[in-house]
Amino acid sequence: MHQLGSLFLGGGLGAMSLYANQIKEVIMKKFYKLLLIISLFSSSSFYSQTFEVGDVIKVGEQLHFSVEEDGKWNSYNEFLGPERGNIYYYVLVYIKNISYETISYNRLYFSLKDSKGFSYSPNFYGPEPGISIDDLLPNDIVRGYVSFQISQNSDGLKLYYGDSIWGSGSKVIVKLSR
Repeated sequence: MHQLGSLFLGGGLGAMSLYANQIKEVIMKKFYKLLLIISLFSSSSFYSQTFEVGDVIKVGEQLHFSVEEDGKWNSYNEFLGPERGNIYYYVLVYIKNISYETISYNRLYFSLKDSKGFSYSPNFYGPEPGISIDDLLPNDIVRGYVSFQISQNSDGLKLYYGDSIWGSGSKVIVKLSR
């Protein structure tokens, strides 16, 4: 009460200004902590959950995503087979635009990692119809294959899907059957 009384009874504007600055500093510290927490939960490097094949996953407010099946793919083209010691591995994915805006999809939004930490980029050769590069209108769906050339000894596979080539935006991890 004494400090508050001095603000009004003779402490003047200087004391009130000091008190206001202290309040402002406390509020700003709390605000920056909140921003840090929000950025951790929305950061592209933060993965909160690993999903399973067959799960339908809501990604942000834009889309539903699912891996419907996965497995080894045998190429019957003698010129386009995998390198020695490797196999082709495919995932069949489903993407539905649940927003009111057109969104993009791209096979380059996918990557695969194994239990040893090796990362694999999508192949441009694989089962058809493959996921290409295009736009998805509101309430529209796309379904197609994404294939990878991986070591025949790979296990503990996880598919990573992000809605951007640059690594920003939402991320999804799906544990595959191998």
